[in-house]
Amino acid sequence: MQDQVHVYELLPAYALHCLDAEEASRVAEHLASCAECRAELLAYQTVAGRLALGAPDTAPPAHLKNRLLAQVQAPQAAPARAPVRTRRQRAAMAWGLAALVLLVALVAGASTVIPESALLTTNAIAAESPSEYFGLLRLSW
Repeated sequence: MQDQVHVYELLPAYALHCLDAEEASRVAEHLASCAECRAELLAYQTVAGRLALGAPDTAPPAHLKNRLLAQVQAPQAAPARAPVRTRRQRAAMAWGLAALVLLVALVAGASTVIPESALLTTNAIAAESPSEYFGLLRLSW
């Protein structure tokens, strides 16, 4: 049995019944023909059987049972949900968006609303007399 592949790394989990079905089947097949791995498994099973005895016995506090039962019987809070907007909030958002769109349209359309003749007149005044042009700007603001 020198050339046989052993399953040493799976034996602790096999002793604790923690392997999936495929691995457990592979280990069981190997154990049927390998005395060395069976002896190793026996050692792990002995230790696994004593694990529960490794911790000292302690009695839980008297109030623990009542506290646990109160927590279990307490009504569970509903999971938190996203806040729902009211009709008034939705209407306010819609009006705000409409006002913003209107403002953008007014600013963008201002260049098409101002007559070209007014721009030419303003440019002519600015070219002839800059002080008069800046005076007009002060009055318009």
